[in-house]
Amino acid sequence: MALSHDPLWPRAGDWPAPAEGEPWDAVVLGAPAWRTSLSP
Repeated sequence: MALSHDPLWPRAGDWPAPAEGEPWDAVVLGAPAWRTSLSP
């Protein structure tokens, strides 16, 4: 099964990596809250 591509829902691998030695200010976690948010 091929993964769908949706520019409005970027994948975690597309996010920039954290800088070495820099503390984190926040962590973003998410879960689809609507049935159409899930890709087939």
